[in-house]
Amino acid sequence: MPVLRDRLKGLAEVEAAFIYGSWARRYAGERGEAPGDIDLLVLGRPDRRRLARLCREASEELGFEVNPTVISDEDWESDATAFIRSIKEQPLVPLMESADD
Repeated sequence: MPVLRDRLKGLAEVEAAFIYGSWARRYAGERGEAPGDIDLLVLGRPDRRRLARLCREASEELGFEVNPTVISDEDWESDATAFIRSIKEQPLVPLMESADD
C-alpha cells in the first residue's frame, strides 16, 4: 500500500510497519466481509502526534480509516502480551520491514 508506505518513510523511529486485521486477512485470501478500516501496526518509537496526523491524511486519501497500533521492538520480540501473540498468529502485510525500506 504505497500511500501508507510513503508516509511512514518520513517518520523517524519506525523500525517496521505492517497491515493486520481484516484487511490483511482478505489480502491473504481469507473469505469474509469487506474491511471497514485498515489496522496499521508500527514497530518502534515514532512521534505519536505525527503518526496520528499521517494516519488521518492517509485515511482521507484511501477512503478507509487507518487505525495505528504502536509496539516497541522489545515488546514485539518478547511476545510481551496476548495481543502481540494474537497479531503474530494472523496474516501480516509488510509495508516496511526495516527502517531502510
